[in-house]
Amino acid sequence: MKELESVVITNPTSEDYTRRWNGEPYMIAAGETKGFAMPVSFHIAKHLSTQIIEKDFPKKKKFLNEQERNTEALKYSNLVLFDNPRRRIALFKILRDVQLVMEVIAAYPFKGFMEGEFLGYMQDYKDYVEKSGGVFESTPKGKPTLESLMDKIESLEKKLGEKEIPPKENKTPLKK
Repeated sequence: MKELESVVITNPTSEDYTRRWNGEPYMIAAGETKGFAMPVSFHIAKHLSTQIIEKDFPKKKKFLNEQERNTEALKYSNLVLFDNPRRRIALFKILRDVQLVMEVIAAYPFKGFMEGEFLGYMQDYKDYVEKSGGVFESTPKGKPTLESLMDKIESLEKKLGEKEIPPKENKTPLKK
């Protein structure tokens, strides 16, 4: 069972981190690398990544007016609720694997991908992964890339040659 596989995570912060899963506390010390069952690792990684990106956001700031306060609140919401380059960089620091980052993003209900001047750009994430010695691949393990699918289609077309394949008949009855 895939969900019982162990996933190794690292706490890249300078503080110990504890998160509960099914009422049980799971602790990972500052700088420590530890393996947990996949759902526990993903849960810790998601919440630890939120803590990492929240730490960079200025919390106690004096605002000149209500519009500035609302703009900052919107930036904060976008930062913690949406999949964005800062989230991915934080997850990569924890998981050290691009495919695992994608699996965490797929497992949790982040509200789509956003990028921009404040949130960062996807290229920032790719650059961070490559500088960290990782290989950036945007498809999960075992999933074909678009390039590999196109190669398969080309090879099948060559095998078929000029044979004409008759279209399938639609045997679904029409609704009246």
